[in-house]
Amino acid sequence: MKVHMKYPILLTLIEHKYLKHHFEDERTSADVYKALYLQGEQLKDDRVVHWRPLAARPNRDERGVGWKDANSCWLTQDEHTFQVTAGQDPVPVELPRGLTSASGRFVWTVEQSAEEATLLQQLDRQSGETSTIWEHPGWAGLSLASDPAQDRLLWSYSGYHLSGPLHSWNPIAAQKEAVPTGFAEGVSDLAFSPNGKNLAFVHDHQVYCLSNGATRPISGPRSNSFNYRQQPSWSPDSKRLFYVNAHYDIVGYLMQESYQWMAALPDGSQHRALISRSAVAAVNVGPALD
Repeated sequence: MKVHMKYPILLTLIEHKYLKHHFEDERTSADVYKALYLQGEQLKDDRVVHWRPLAARPNRDERGVGWKDANSCWLTQDEHTFQVTAGQDPVPVELPRGLTSASGRFVWTVEQSAEEATLLQQLDRQSGETSTIWEHPGWAGLSLASDPAQDRLLWSYSGYHLSGPLHSWNPIAAQKEAVPTGFAEGVSDLAFSPNGKNLAFVHDHQVYCLSNGATRPISGPRSNSFNYRQQPSWSPDSKRLFYVNAHYDIVGYLMQESYQWMAALPDGSQHRALISRSAVAAVNVGPALD
């Protein structure tokens, strides 16, 4: 399939010297990661044929966060967030708080209180009212996705002795309902396609696509228990679903990591490895470039 479009990508790289380490090492040091942000990625037959750097920041310890627009991205360095724009110096910024609905009327946030309770809250910008959609007395990890085609929130949750199905919230009707995925629990990493017709998610370290009520496997069976498919994302035209294929080999006391950035159609066909560099640990796709 020929792809004639350009869009920016933000790569988070792992230094090669850190790809092999003792398997018990948590390896949380920030100097493991490097960010590489690319102004335009040009694909031809699903192969990368041209990269043009947005900015040059060698020897920086960074992680990519996402894209503000097609020419500006966010990244973190030492727990601080910066906005990087072509031709300008990086600027410290505060990231937009919460997830905004398609119309911009509603903003959804996750709050962790001092008592460790977890609250999923909604701000109605029209009325100024804040309400709680869902709460749990302890810690819970939530994955949220805002439907780009209508004011609708999808979310899933997990935590200690806690897991449940995918939920949908209609803020206009104030109605919550379960969304059938074929899995009673363990759905995470939610990612809507830009046209709102498909939802990618992860279950048991495999990537799936929910479309018209049907769930299709995208990444295929795992090679072993150390093979993780994660971080689904979409091309701006919604025609390609991307994900990271991570693999960890343990030999003796050493763990060897490798990563691939994969692409497939929403029906799970036409798998391609776009980037097979072993150091690519995360990819953020930006909006289409003119």
